[in-house]
Amino acid sequence: MNVLKIQENFNLQYVNSLVQYWQNTRSFRCIGRPKGENLLLYLDGLSIVYTKKDGSTVIAHSGDAVYSPSGSEYRADLFDFRDEASHTVGINFLLTDEAGQSGVLDGDITVFRNASPHLSTLFHRVATLENSVAFLKKRSLVFEILSSLMEDVRVCSRGEIEPAVVRLTKYPEENLSVASLAELCGMSQVYFRKLFREEFGMAPAAYRNQLRLERAARYLEYGQITVQEISDTLGYGTASHFIKEFREAYGLSPIKYRKAFRQS
Repeated sequence: MNVLKIQENFNLQYVNSLVQYWQNTRSFRCIGRPKGENLLLYLDGLSIVYTKKDGSTVIAHSGDAVYSPSGSEYRADLFDFRDEASHTVGINFLLTDEAGQSGVLDGDITVFRNASPHLSTLFHRVATLENSVAFLKKRSLVFEILSSLMEDVRVCSRGEIEPAVVRLTKYPEENLSVASLAELCGMSQVYFRKLFREEFGMAPAAYRNQLRLERAARYLEYGQITVQEISDTLGYGTASHFIKEFREAYGLSPIKYRKAFRQS
């Protein structure tokens, strides 16, 4: 497949957009059925783990944008939904070079971390235009998105530590040691700690606890389970320990946080 560069002259031959809330399914699979189009996906209020044909994984979180080239094969599992409004905005498109040959921007799935609010606006603007009309407008907006991704968004590949990041994100209740996480990535503990801190600016234990507290907040906001059940579900030793850490992070006890959120 011809790999194009954003600086080159290329054409968009087709653009189709879709907002999906994933109410009836939490996964998508195209292994054995390679994608026929390029896809840009914006994540709003959820996370996705991509498992590629070779078994390697890539994870994207709310606020990230993901590019999947035509010809790619993967399984996408969606999780960590913030609420019932969580959704993705997808833009399918075909690229050709100046000679009319089909192309891709990259040969692999690419995650653009922490996309700007402006980028979110662009994705949603494309999605509000009917697919049967305004092709030139859609085309212009997609070019603007691509330009924004290349110029303004830091591309961050977690590469070697991705297996550990996936495990922590999907199962924050597991109290895995640094040794276990480093083993998942096939590296020494010292090297793993170094890469992890470079990526997240904190130790693995602090990152895990941040994930647990964020998930606890979602349970309190939209769930009905008790504080004790949240504590047990997320792997805290005692409810009092959970309450103490939650209050330090959010400034309120879990009960007061739930009440304040629902009153607002």
